[in-house]
Amino acid sequence: MRRLRPLLLLALVAVTLFVGGAYYVRRQMQARGNQPAPTPLSGDLTAAASNWKWSHSAGGKPVADIEARDFRQLTDPPRFELTDVQLKIYREDGRTFHRVRSPTAHFSAQDGLMYADGEVEIKMAEPAADPQPDDAPRTGRLVTIQTSGVQFEIRTGKATTSRPARFTFDEGSGEAMGASWDPQTEELRLLSAARLHYKGRKGKGKPMDIEAGEAVYYQQQGKVFLNPWAKMRRGTLTMEAGQSNVQLAEGSIDQVDAQNARGIDHQPKRDVEYAADQLSLKFTGEGEIGSIAGIGNARLISKSPEALTTVTSRQVDLAFQTPPGGESWLEKAVANGAARVESKPVARAGVVPPETRVLTSEAIELKMRPGGEEIGSVETHAPGRADFLPSVPIQRKRHLAGERIWMTYAAGNRLETLHSVNASTRTEPAAAAPPRASKFPVLTTSRDLTARFDPKTGQLARLEQTEDFRYEEGPRQARAANAVLDQAKEEITLAGASRVWDPTGATEAERIVLDQKNGGFAAFGKVRTTRQPDGKPGAGGGVVSAEEAMRARADTMTARDSNSRIRYEGNAVLWQGASRLEAHQVDIDRGTEQLTARGGVVSLVADAPQPGRAPGFTTVRAPEMTYAGKDRMIRYTGGATLLREGIDVQAREIRAYLAEENTEVNNELPSQSIEKAFADGAVEIVETRAGRERRGSSEHAEYYLTEGRVLLDGGSPEFHDPQRGVTRGRQLTWFANNDRLLVDGVENRPAVSTLIRKSASKSGARK
Repeated sequence: MRRLRPLLLLALVAVTLFVGGAYYVRRQMQARGNQPAPTPLSGDLTAAASNWKWSHSAGGKPVADIEARDFRQLTDPPRFELTDVQLKIYREDGRTFHRVRSPTAHFSAQDGLMYADGEVEIKMAEPAADPQPDDAPRTGRLVTIQTSGVQFEIRTGKATTSRPARFTFDEGSGEAMGASWDPQTEELRLLSAARLHYKGRKGKGKPMDIEAGEAVYYQQQGKVFLNPWAKMRRGTLTMEAGQSNVQLAEGSIDQVDAQNARGIDHQPKRDVEYAADQLSLKFTGEGEIGSIAGIGNARLISKSPEALTTVTSRQVDLAFQTPPGGESWLEKAVANGAARVESKPVARAGVVPPETRVLTSEAIELKMRPGGEEIGSVETHAPGRADFLPSVPIQRKRHLAGERIWMTYAAGNRLETLHSVNASTRTEPAAAAPPRASKFPVLTTSRDLTARFDPKTGQLARLEQTEDFRYEEGPRQARAANAVLDQAKEEITLAGASRVWDPTGATEAERIVLDQKNGGFAAFGKVRTTRQPDGKPGAGGGVVSAEEAMRARADTMTARDSNSRIRYEGNAVLWQGASRLEAHQVDIDRGTEQLTARGGVVSLVADAPQPGRAPGFTTVRAPEMTYAGKDRMIRYTGGATLLREGIDVQAREIRAYLAEENTEVNNELPSQSIEKAFADGAVEIVETRAGRERRGSSEHAEYYLTEGRVLLDGGSPEFHDPQRGVTRGRQLTWFANNDRLLVDGVENRPAVSTLIRKSASKSGARK
């Protein structure tokens, strides 16, 4: 088409020469007065001829040939009529020409217009009669134009028609309703209902059909401008757009730039939609799609049997892979500027769908699995955020923010792993969480985070957070070197310098497991705890004062029901102030104000302070111990021993009663001390003072610590005193602080006694 302008100009020259030639012939005939006058022409016909030919050449090369079977010149209106017209317009090299054919044509010199009402055919760049051996067909050009009702402007050479026009080119064909051709700009304008069909470069690749309200072809630039709308179809891909530009390369489509475009690609296993304010499609040398760029409100939607994935951003760039001899497939997509990727699972009967996943960042890259039908990986190139939105009420809403985020996918677009650095998470309680589950959101931070998902279901299976882990759940907080969430068990395992705390206390251990179902936790290895008092009797287990913090250590520890039920196991030691408890296992139930200890129990309770005396302690040893806070009573069973300064009590069972905390002794508030102790079963009491040892025995005994009073009762009470001998009675009472002894409640009442004389040779008994 680039050479059509010289064609039309030479055609006008040929017509002018033809008219001048006819005029010259008439003048010569009139000058020959000796010749008979020709037969007069009828009506307004002034000249006629048949088989007229005209040729013009320059520099030894042909310029134009004009042939017409019939020629007539008319006067009303003034015009020239040609029948069976053929024009040959030669190119500059003289080796090819453009051929124009039309059954009829007329020319008006007055208007400067030529009009061909019948069929018009233009064939481009036909070889001359004797083409050169090195001639080769060219691409990227028009081959033929077929139309009718063509009007030519003599001054500019522009040709227009309002009738259907058809044309062919190297790699396809087209048609339109109405067309115009400007030889000066080599611009072909298809006025309405434009249709273009591209076969594909060199017969390879998929063909493309283009429709538009109007199309303008710029031959020199190899561009097609479509306006005000355009539709494109290529295999499974269709696209609708506003104004669009098509860039050609060697006659085939190289690039398409479309405004307000929307496309969809139908594949056997998925549908992919593209949309943007401006969409640019780039094709490869084989005619396959090489890349697609969407700018301004860019959107990519992929529908598969498993999920609906939507990518939005200011710009989306799609890169395609073309295997040798195969069709192109989507290799990766890069979203830049407020990028957002949402993957919503498709509901299936009988299957709990995974959460809807939303990833946002300034830059996100998606890489596809081979074949382009499934996602292989997703990563952010800037700080990002991932949200997991529940699909069913039993799922939790999860949020993750990180400096960088990477995701990998298994077959079926199922999320397999998620990795992030400098990450923080927030997990909301499930809408249908169990009644005892925590109602607080869980917040975590760490330098590194890796989440693993079940490849069959897409559900979160395991979450690992390493390096400087931090945790917060309402009032409860924790820290550790590393942490692992087992979603099936709903447990978080803290490892390495682990610590968990809340306003009620803190726990440190080598490893701590947080139970998200009931808010409890378990600690393992070098467990250390601190329990803050709550200011009321029975707090912290009620072993000692509710005004002081209780500390403990053990091999393991478990806490349930918001730390209201606690168990220490393995070398357990608890202390509060000066009081201390040792056992293999200690259980504390703050709800019922009970404490139970088992295995090698050693209870050390500070005595009430006495004026002028150093602090004292009461130690009780037993296999088992139970404390009831409501009764303020400690029960030692399995064979107990109570030790206090100068007093040793042994029995199968000992019950110790704590003094009331508000009881004042010598105007001082005492700590929780043992006020009295009752012993039952084979009771043996030994008092040792100043080298003197006194012993008592019975089935039941009562020891009042403040008074130093001991009551023996039950069985056959006996009291052994090295100075008084043996005293027996139904009930014996002695005072450890002095030498008083009561028999059956009366100090001087007769009793059976055995006195030991100082003389070693004589002894006796008296009544």
